[in-house]
Amino acid sequence: MPDSPDLEALFVRLSFDRHIMGRLAVDLRGRGYDVVRTEEVGKDTATDEEQLAFATAENRAILTFNIRDFAPLHEAWQAANRPPWRHHRVPTARQP
Repeated sequence: MPDSPDLEALFVRLSFDRHIMGRLAVDLRGRGYDVVRTEEVGKDTATDEEQLAFATAENRAILTFNIRDFAPLHEAWQAANRPPWRHHRVPTARQP
């Protein structure tokens, strides 16, 4: 990641759900990105809502395959006017 604070603001901090390949985190870190995996921060057995609360508190976007569970959480958080959070769904061959 660039050393400039202004450029640093352009990069998203990531939190990988347990199903995202660990090798991707290693590769992105090697390129300077701020990435954590659920296993590394003691959240591997956490509920989706607990992972969401962690990522929000850390100002991280969640990268996940799990759109089925996170989409309703997103709607519930919006309806409750909770702090915004970001999630990125990884498309798979099974999903249209």
